[in-house]
Amino acid sequence: MENENLENVSAPETEEIQETVEAAVEVAETAEVTEAAPAESKKSITDILACVADKGKELIENPKPLLDKIKAVPKKIWIAIGGGVAALIAIIVVISLLSNTYKTPIKAAEKVLNSKSVNQVLNRAPALLNGFGEDEAKVLIGIAKKTDYYKDYSEDIEDGFESVIEMLEENVGKNYKISLKVTDKEKLEKDDLKAFRTQLRSIGKMGSMLEDMENEDYADMADELGISKAQAKKAVKNILAFCKDCKSAKVQKGYELTIEVKLTGKELDEPIEQEIHFDVFKVDGRWVPGVFTAADKVMDGLGMGDLMGIMGSLGGGMDIGDLMGGF
Repeated sequence: MENENLENVSAPETEEIQETVEAAVEVAETAEVTEAAPAESKKSITDILACVADKGKELIENPKPLLDKIKAVPKKIWIAIGGGVAALIAIIVVISLLSNTYKTPIKAAEKVLNSKSVNQVLNRAPALLNGFGEDEAKVLIGIAKKTDYYKDYSEDIEDGFESVIEMLEENVGKNYKISLKVTDKEKLEKDDLKAFRTQLRSIGKMGSMLEDMENEDYADMADELGISKAQAKKAVKNILAFCKDCKSAKVQKGYELTIEVKLTGKELDEPIEQEIHFDVFKVDGRWVPGVFTAADKVMDGLGMGDLMGIMGSLGGGMDIGDLMGGF
């Protein structure tokens, strides 16, 4: 199994699960069924609450009948119920572990690459962090959208993005798809882990510049960005939270992944494929992308000849200038 963490998780045996189910059925079949009370005139909410209060008072004053019923339940039933709860917990643990593997950031990146709008990119991008600063990123992106800078340049950014999408739809197909498949992984050395840890600490230290901000500073920040002072305070709060996490983060392991990038669409005679390399690190139990090494690793695996070949496949002579012209 690819997720190394699952090696220590033991699933209940089939016989134990079957016994648990049978026991639960037995409880259901032997449960005392109370005959439905005859229909009465409609009761007010006051009457209902009074009835509940009386029953509660009766139970508190004389709990013995209920305790006797509980004691009468066979021990094997309690064991079966306990086994069922344990099985449920095991399933939850397994699902949690499966949703947090070294492939998780790659799956998130695939969704980002298949976005059809800038807004979709911004909504999906925080998932790349896989829980490490993800919530803070969502808040900060939301605030960034409200700034004057975003309002001033959002139209140009969206126009540029749309031109790329149109180019892909015209040359690859309306329902084009970019897929990322991990074909190999190589464990990173301790020096690589230390380097990434140092980079995280550098981010953590940046928070010290914001720690002593006062009301006047927030007012200036709000005025500069075109947001409210409350939003400025919220932004700083989330930046500091992320910096704090980076400062204390523990980098547990890392992999250099070999990834097959495939572009498919109806307008292509055959898929366009390219192999790249990408680092992922396990930080405080969460797998996150190696953002500091990403650009270098990707460009190392994707030479200028490859880029020109891809552009030629897409547009029959299209060059990088045509692609970047949209921006």
